[in-house]
Amino acid sequence: MLEARELSCGYGEMIAVQDLSFDLAAGRMLALLGPNGAGKTSVLGSVAGHVQVMSGSLRYEGED
Repeated sequence: MLEARELSCGYGEMIAVQDLSFDLAAGRMLALLGPNGAGKTSVLGSVAGHVQVMSGSLRYEGED
């Protein structure tokens, strides 16, 4: 359902998350854990389209 492959995202020239990969099937949950500043909100923002995807791919139901 939701798939990230080597996802890097950030703000302007700053990379907040680098090379994250995961698969999330329908009906499943995924937890993003880490300290402040680790990039959890940036990952969610990139899924929502509010944070720039710099490289890699983010696919929902097979579409970019």
